[in-house]
Amino acid sequence: MKIGTVALVIEHQDDQVVLRDAISDETEIELLEKTLQNGYKNPLDKIYRERARVAAEDEEFGDYVEDLVMRNAFRSDIREHAIQWFRSRIKIEKLRKNEEEAVSVISKFAIQVYLEKPKRNEFILTSPNAKVKVKIFKVETEKKSQAA
Repeated sequence: MKIGTVALVIEHQDDQVVLRDAISDETEIELLEKTLQNGYKNPLDKIYRERARVAAEDEEFGDYVEDLVMRNAFRSDIREHAIQWFRSRIKIEKLRKNEEEAVSVISKFAIQVYLEKPKRNEFILTSPNAKVKVKIFKVETEKKSQAA
């Protein structure tokens, strides 16, 4: 059984834990870890910029494929591959939405587990069908770190 990972980026504000984001993409989790190791105070900014860059590339490629489909001059096999790509893209979007919903449920439960023992930065949640590793990353907002 493959164990997925969910990274929770939290902040302590006035004796409360605030969930800033929950990340399940392995590449983004690695980027999060690297940015924190390099001393970034708000590693989410870097992740959001990378997401925007990837989304722009995906959109650009999607426009290119759409252009291929619309042109009558291309061979039918090229057009068929482009249509298959669009179908794959739709399936991937559905999977992403399902994953986002799962991460939301996991993060709500994981926060409760974390609140029971706030010194834990990593733990595993298990169910009959799955295991999820949860990593907790604590950050501070710019306002809070400047006020200190």
